[in-house]
Amino acid sequence: MSDRFAIGDLNNDQDVDIVFVDKNEHKIFILLGNGDGYFSYQNEATFSIINDTLPTYITLADFNRDTCLDIAITNHDKDHIRVFRGNCGGYFSEESTFYTDLYSSPVFIHAADFDRDGILDIISWNSESMNLGIFLEYGDTGFKTQKSSFTGLNSKLIDIDIADFNNDTHPDVIFIYNTHMIAIMFGLGNGFLDCEHIESNSAQILDTPLETSKRMSIWSICLIVVGILIIAGVVLVTYIVTRKKEETQANTWTKITTLSTTTAITTSTKATCLPVCYNGGTCISAENCMCTSRWKGAQCEIPVCSPACLNGGTCTQPNFCDCTKDWKGAYCETDNKCYYGKDQVQLVNGEKRSIEYLKVGDRVWSISPDGSSLIEDEIVMMADSGPNTPTMFYTFKTIEGYEVSLTNRHTIPVFDPNDNQIRIVRSSQVTREHYLIMYNKKSAIENISINTRIGFYAPLTLTGYLAVNNISTSVFSDSYRLSQNSFQHAFMPVRVYYHVMRWYFGKTYNPFETNIKEGLHPVVAFYKQHSGTIRTVVLTIENVIPALLIIFILYYIQKIFIRLFYSGLDKSN
Repeated sequence: MSDRFAIGDLNNDQDVDIVFVDKNEHKIFILLGNGDGYFSYQNEATFSIINDTLPTYITLADFNRDTCLDIAITNHDKDHIRVFRGNCGGYFSEESTFYTDLYSSPVFIHAADFDRDGILDIISWNSESMNLGIFLEYGDTGFKTQKSSFTGLNSKLIDIDIADFNNDTHPDVIFIYNTHMIAIMFGLGNGFLDCEHIESNSAQILDTPLETSKRMSIWSICLIVVGILIIAGVVLVTYIVTRKKEETQANTWTKITTLSTTTAITTSTKATCLPVCYNGGTCISAENCMCTSRWKGAQCEIPVCSPACLNGGTCTQPNFCDCTKDWKGAYCETDNKCYYGKDQVQLVNGEKRSIEYLKVGDRVWSISPDGSSLIEDEIVMMADSGPNTPTMFYTFKTIEGYEVSLTNRHTIPVFDPNDNQIRIVRSSQVTREHYLIMYNKKSAIENISINTRIGFYAPLTLTGYLAVNNISTSVFSDSYRLSQNSFQHAFMPVRVYYHVMRWYFGKTYNPFETNIKEGLHPVVAFYKQHSGTIRTVVLTIENVIPALLIIFILYYIQKIFIRLFYSGLDKSN
């Protein structure tokens, strides 16, 4: 089990010691055992962690094979794992940081040898990205980039543990969902888990009568609240849930098979000829396999990544790149959410200006969501920038010759002829069937290309939209799982502060001036750090306030009808 404390012999004196994390104090505490059931607290052995981290779980293991136990912890808020090397004396040094996925929020942590090289590796569950991340130790210096295995859409785990369940000498992972379902993901012995075959079974949970009564009371209250919310905001809630599922499923290539309680936990590989065709390949002759689109090679054993992995990345699973330490993103393209700096916008005064030269207060044109009108807009801040960073862009060219380049998670409004409506989608999901929104018209897409260019920029506007090369775009991405309107609501404090400061100090004043010329603006960094809290607050306000308003209106309508009813009775009498 994963815990907030761990036990082991930290100073090699044959006595059991205790180490635990305190997320409130941002410290790791060490208690050295005396061998008599008592422990010595050594203040100098206790050490602090950076104050802006939130340590959650801890494990002890000898990662560098020096016979001294090391400490590994998960930092929930900073999306990384920290490893502290032990010196066999109860003291630790040489802190190393290894990053999980962006906005992943790692919690549970364990150590096991997943690639059978005799060196212990680290596995953690990332609660926000809903996957298991394995860091393979490659010597005495550190760990390779995380290898991820998806645990299911909207999955929430209570705990994970490691054991060899199918006697193949490979460590497997067992985890329990908050729905009381237990699942096993089998290890392959090469540092990967078998995502295609997840065996599961329901866990029977027995409640006492008191617990059952409490649960029924809670459910009764929840059903009443849910009923009111359904009446008040079913359209809005359905739209948000549907969008979230569609966008999440678009990034998911793994398949989870959930079996009933009577189904045996088995896996099998069906071969019809030699050599065996793996990964769904079909044997079409004695030594020739016809592979699916995700695999290639003589036996369909080599994964395919499309587009290909960039910047030294290695394709380790279908459409999954193992990136070097300096790069990240689905294809090691740095996964920024920005514009290409050379694209141009039209200022209100008629001047054209490249995005890389935009300044706070610049009056620019935006296009209304339906394309029917031009809106005078204003640049509030440059949220992010990387003037010298190679970045992968999706470039869309209309039949009139207009072009706009966006990174893969940047969103853009498009007209979908299948649904006959305008939708806001990430650039990587745009197809040639869609139409781009321009002023007073919808323009067909002639070509979509993927290329690497130097320099990205992320200007923030008052409306949340920006006309780039006469094409309507959103200034937001879908990284935070919020809709366009929800983003606008989240950044309302920023816009209000901008207006007030410019009104008080004058139109030339920059409320968000900073010495940072490259990278995230401090305001945006704050939003990123607290994205989970902000998302919860925004969605709660958007869903609860309309429901309360409707309840308030219905209450007064009821009072009016009652008054009219009794008034009619009085007249009849």
